Amino acid sequence: MEKDEFKINLKAGYLNSKTSSLLLLAIICVVAIVIRLYHTPYDVPIILDGFSGYFLHALDISILGHLPNYQSAHSGWSEFLSLFFMIFHSDNFMDYMNLQRGVSVVLSGITVIPVYFICKKFFNNYYSLIGALIFALDPRIIINSTLGISEPLYIFAITLGIMFFLNSNKKYVYLSFGFFAWATIIRPEGQFWFVAFTIIYFLRFRKSRKDCMLFIIALAVFLLVLSPFVYQRIECCGNDAIVGRIIGEISMYGNHEEISSQDKINTYGPNWINGIKLFGWSIIPIFVILVPIGLIPILKQLRYPNYLLVLAPAVLAIPIMYSVSIAPDTRYVYPLFPIFCVISLFGISWIVEKFSNKKVILSVIVIGIIFGSMTFLEIKK
Repeated sequence: MEKDEFKINLKAGYLNSKTSSLLLLAIICVVAIVIRLYHTPYDVPIILDGFSGYFLHALDISILGHLPNYQSAHSGWSEFLSLFFMIFHSDNFMDYMNLQRGVSVVLSGITVIPVYFICKKFFNNYYSLIGALIFALDPRIIINSTLGISEPLYIFAITLGIMFFLNSNKKYVYLSFGFFAWATIIRPEGQFWFVAFTIIYFLRFRKSRKDCMLFIIALAVFLLVLSPFVYQRIECCGNDAIVGRIIGEISMYGNHEEISSQDKINTYGPNWINGIKLFGWSIIPIFVILVPIGLIPILKQLRYPNYLLVLAPAVLAIPIMYSVSIAPDTRYVYPLFPIFCVISLFGISWIVEKFSNKKVILSVIVIGIIFGSMTFLEIKK
């Protein structure tokens, strides 16, 4: 199959040189970082979660030299950030904030690399570079990366997990669950990625009883990465901030629902209609067009690895919609963007195949993606 794709691409004049592809990928990566640095507000202090949830916690760790005796929400990002604070010295707190933004920007920029290799599992070099470009230029990802919050590291960990899971070598498949554990440390929602890919694992290896039994290795990797952080959190504050947070959310929703039923006012809990609206808004301007189109060819050939692109977002839709409906913020949807990049390539490929002059149509689509992303970025900025 790969040989046939190579011949078709060569005939069409598409880029197939591995060296040239990696060079272009490096250029896309650099461009992604430069664009993010250009839009970074260096003279504006980090506020809200970026300050109280991450900056102060990272600063305390760097000063104390160990984890403090209090718990910070989503502490994985601040603990990672503290490593950079420890080797950086300045008397100006804004320098530390800009360092926080800089680390976030670089993480977001280099995420185009695993996105490219995920796309490579479905498409040739040329299309995979377009997938990396879509992620590099997505305006919401660009803006989010300049805020100094946890999403860039969280998305990076998830993207690495997906990339290793798609590998044909089972050792890397088991390793992927370590990255989902890392994502869970960064944000508790990462546990739902573990659930989603556990389901996909058993579907992928359902014909091999031995491989199904060997899932215990993947589970062990997940727990080994997660356990030291869970132990520290329980010892420190009596709560693992992962499963405990879900239990807390459910109990809080139940209590508020009981109170609300007396007053006939729902003061807490998901508003699914608003969640759907915000989900739709979050995929503008690129994915709102390309993702629905891309689902057409995927659903027509719903075999591995294609069904991964549908099943993972479907499993994650409920916790994401719940989060979005309670706390209206599009950033809860961003972790799905690497998958949306691949689905978009299916949409682009489906459109291109409808025309005889494929190179021209593909060039028009790429220019449209660049222009639409940059225009939306300027409006949002």
